[in-house]
Amino acid sequence: MGFKLSLTTVSKLWHALGQEVLWDFVWIRSGKHAERVLGILDAKAPTEGKRVETYAYHTRNLGRHIRRLHIEPSSDPALDFDRCNPETILRILKHAKGLQVFSDFRGIRRRSKFGVWDDDPLLTALLSPSSSLLKRLSWTSYDHPVPSLSSVVGPKIQMAAERLEFLELTLCAGGLGRESGGWLDSMLELPVLRSLKATLDNATFHVLSTWSIPVLLNLSVISADFSYAGDGFREFFEAHGAKLRQLELGHSTEAIEDHFLSASPQPSFEGTGWRYGGMRIPLAEWCPGIEQFIFSAEAEWNWQDSDWITPHILLPAHPTLELIGVRGLEKCIREGLNRLEGDEAFLKLTEQFGSLFNREAYPALKYVRDLGWESAAMRSGGLQRRLVIQQHRRVLRFWMCVLEICRERGVYLEDWAGWNVTAGEIRRVAMAEVELTMEC
Repeated sequence: MGFKLSLTTVSKLWHALGQEVLWDFVWIRSGKHAERVLGILDAKAPTEGKRVETYAYHTRNLGRHIRRLHIEPSSDPALDFDRCNPETILRILKHAKGLQVFSDFRGIRRRSKFGVWDDDPLLTALLSPSSSLLKRLSWTSYDHPVPSLSSVVGPKIQMAAERLEFLELTLCAGGLGRESGGWLDSMLELPVLRSLKATLDNATFHVLSTWSIPVLLNLSVISADFSYAGDGFREFFEAHGAKLRQLELGHSTEAIEDHFLSASPQPSFEGTGWRYGGMRIPLAEWCPGIEQFIFSAEAEWNWQDSDWITPHILLPAHPTLELIGVRGLEKCIREGLNRLEGDEAFLKLTEQFGSLFNREAYPALKYVRDLGWESAAMRSGGLQRRLVIQQHRRVLRFWMCVLEICRERGVYLEDWAGWNVTAGEIRRVAMAEVELTMEC
C-alpha cells in the first residue's frame, strides 16, 4: 500500500490515475476513521483551469472506485468502543455505487430501532437491486430480538439473490427458537451462492435446511449452542451436505466433548460417526464429497483411541478428504513453550499432528495446511522479538519432526498461503540463527 501511495506523488496525472488503486479496498477500524473517509469522499475536487481538468475528473467522486468495504474494530483497546455511526456508513455507501464486497465484524454501532430490520437503511442500500452490485456480504445482527431468520433476513437477502456468491451471518442474539414462529414463511432461493459462513444454533440450521442453495460448495459453521446432535443440524446436512466440497467446524473437540459429557446420555464412537443417545451423527455420510476439512486446534484434540488421535470428534474418518486445515496452532505452540521445558513441550502436539496422516482414516489425504500466519512467522523467525533464540530452536525442531512424519506418509505440509513448508527452509532459518548467535 505504501508503494501504491508513493506512485501517486510522481505527478498530478499519476495522482489522479492512482486513486482507483488506492480506493479499491477500504478498511475502516473506528468511528473516527469512518468520519475521515466520509470527509474525503464528500470533498469537492477543483474544477478551474485547464491544468487541473484531468486531475479534477479523476479525484471527484472517489467512492466510485470502492469495490471492497471492510469494517472491523481496531485491536487497540482504547478504540474498541469507537464503533461506526450507521448513518456515516450509509453516506459512504451512497458514494460507493460499484461496491461488490461488504464486511462488518461488529464494527457498526447498534441501530436506534432495535429489531426493525425491514426499516434498516443499511441493508436496503447494500442489497437493493437498483443500487448495488454486491457479491459478498458479511453481516452482524448484534443482539436484536429477531423473531425468525427466514422472515427477517430472508426478504432482504432475496433482493440480491441473483448475484450473491458469499454470505456470512454473525448472529449475536441468543438464538432463534422454534416457538418464535415464522419458520417457513419464505423459502429463500440463492441460485449462485457458493460459500456460507454463519454462527448457527439448532433452530437456524433448521431454517437454512429449507433454503434453496443449488451450488453451495463451502460451509463454515461456528455453532452457537453445540447443537450438533439436534434435528436442525441433521436436516441441514441431509439437504445440503452432498453438495459440499469444503467444511469448517469452528469449535474444537474439547468444547464439544465438555458439552456432551456434562449432559446425558454419553456419546459413543460408531465407525465413521458418533452416536449421542438415540441420535447418530454420520457426518461423513451426510457429506460424502468433501475434499477440504478445517477445524480448530486451540484446545485439546480427541484422545478416544489409544492407537491414534481423532482430529475432530465429528469426522474421525473420510474417504475423499484431500486437505485438512488447522487453525490456532500458534496458541498451542505458545502454551507448549510456557508449560514445559525441552522438546517434551511438543511431544503431545507432534503425536496429534501424526494422527492427521492416518491412511486408514483418510486414504486420499495429500495436504495438511497450517492456517495461522503467526505460526508461519514463528517458523521463519519473523517473531524472534517475542521468542528468544533458544525457544525458537525448539519450535524449529518441532516442525522438522512434523515434516519427517509428512515425508513418511507422503503428505505435503503447507502454510496459510498454500506454499509448501520444506526442511530446507527450516534449515536455512536455523543456520541464520547460528550466525546471529555467533555475531552476538
